[in-house]
Amino acid sequence: MRNMVSTRILLFSPADLRRRGLLILGIFLFAAAFQLAYIGWLSPSFGYAGFEYKAPPSGYIAIAWLLSILPALWSPIALTRPSQLIYWILYLTVFIPSMFVPLYIALNPPKEVLQLMLAIFAGFCLIGLAYSLPLPRIKFATPSRSVYWAVFGVVSVSLVIWIVGVFRGSLHLVSFADVYELRYAADDIIAGSGAGYALIWLSSSINPLLMARGLVYGRKLLFVTGVCGQLLGYSAAGSKSMILSILAMTILYALLRRSSSGFALQLVWGVVLCFGTLYSLAMISGLGNSPLVFYALSITFMRTFGFPGMLSAQYYDFFQVHPNTYFSHVHGINLLVHYPYQEPLGIEIGHHYVGYFNVNWNAHFWATDGIAGIGLTGVLGMSLICCLVFWLLDTAASGHRPAFAALSLTFVALNISNTSLFTTFLSGGMLLSMILLLLLPRDAVVRCGTDVLNLPQP
Repeated sequence: MRNMVSTRILLFSPADLRRRGLLILGIFLFAAAFQLAYIGWLSPSFGYAGFEYKAPPSGYIAIAWLLSILPALWSPIALTRPSQLIYWILYLTVFIPSMFVPLYIALNPPKEVLQLMLAIFAGFCLIGLAYSLPLPRIKFATPSRSVYWAVFGVVSVSLVIWIVGVFRGSLHLVSFADVYELRYAADDIIAGSGAGYALIWLSSSINPLLMARGLVYGRKLLFVTGVCGQLLGYSAAGSKSMILSILAMTILYALLRRSSSGFALQLVWGVVLCFGTLYSLAMISGLGNSPLVFYALSITFMRTFGFPGMLSAQYYDFFQVHPNTYFSHVHGINLLVHYPYQEPLGIEIGHHYVGYFNVNWNAHFWATDGIAGIGLTGVLGMSLICCLVFWLLDTAASGHRPAFAALSLTFVALNISNTSLFTTFLSGGMLLSMILLLLLPRDAVVRCGTDVLNLPQP
């Protein structure tokens, strides 16, 4: 009884209330910063691409504000499970933009957009249920460290040799401005070679695990090896996410450097600071026209935070008048269910709203799997599946330092905001990352929520 009373006191201690208040304030400022960036820069710069702004009724904006802030009342602040990194990426890059952008674009009447907003809000709440489910204590027989890393090394080197052999003579480190030419050439090389699997396994799972291990345990060679692997993948396939994942992991590590107990606070306030800095640069005379600044603004405001919200609106609008896929867009299911379109889903959506077929409007799983699959009901169904996936992921990583396991999922966390959950899980690296974490021998001591990084490997 005494322990229960003490626990209740701790749950509502002034320090906890202060942290929760700071989190709510941070989400409020982020929502304000996002709207300011959208109205003041994104819509004027990329309105032609679909980022229009039509002032919605104030009552619906008030609901968008309310729905955006409500999850901050209960969302986890400390990073105690690795999936919480993905949860917070979804919150900031997909959930909050999907509360506002569909209202701004106004492809559908506000009453219909409200149904979309409520469905995504309910779905996000369902995903959060994963953290109310206890993790099972499963004692899994893992190989010895020497065996694990020997097999890991052989597989990694074999994949690297495979990529170098397939892309020999075509490996080029190019600027982001020239990346599409490299990407189109890579598509022709990959066709029929199977090297695409080697690229995604390395870039999404193997290299991030090496970088995370190197950062958390102070092993610089592992980190450099992972970075070189990402550079190799970029020079072959031209995927910008391979380069950006290095930057993202370094930033996330800086947030977790001292402790993971305040991870959400540091992440949210860091994004607010980033938005404020970039928007200030955009407003300063002359700097907004700088190619480097413009590219930074485009990557942040448009690609990372703007697109998920816009695609929520476009997928919702498209599938109100076009047939749903009933998940036939997923490989394997299409053998049982007829796929009603000629092109892949992202290309069909891109063609419908842009007018040509050389754009791929890949979207987050609420849109790609949920809305495209069976409509708004699918948003709830996919959220339950995502909740289960998060729980399985946390179970597989149980016993590892949460910060290390979370950092190893950086690439997956970045991609889930614009990829089908089925693709992310099966061929996008999440399943392989789960297997790698499950088989990796555990540390002798793990202190969840208060990871002390840079300790030597036991």
